[in-house]
Amino acid sequence: KLRISVGTTVPPGTEVSGEVGLMEIPAGTCLLARFRPSPREYGQAWYWVFARRLPESGWQPDDRPSFEMYDPTVTAHNDDRCTVDICVPLRPL
Repeated sequence: KLRISVGTTVPPGTEVSGEVGLMEIPAGTCLLARFRPSPREYGQAWYWVFARRLPESGWQPDDRPSFEMYDPTVTAHNDDRCTVDICVPLRPL
């Protein structure tokens, strides 16, 4: 079971309608981990963030949604991999 939202940045005041909505990601502290996984390695990247990196960070996940960011200036490669930043909003333990 997976829910996903796909988004892009838009200028302030952009109007939306129908199935297209507007979402604002609240500011705050995030754990950011950069990967260059193959399509089959995304699960392993997320697992590493939550099972390895997060427990040793001294922080815990916040209630805000985690997300992936793709920067088009660093994702163009000649293979099936792209650079992704996994972002997990945090709060102190």
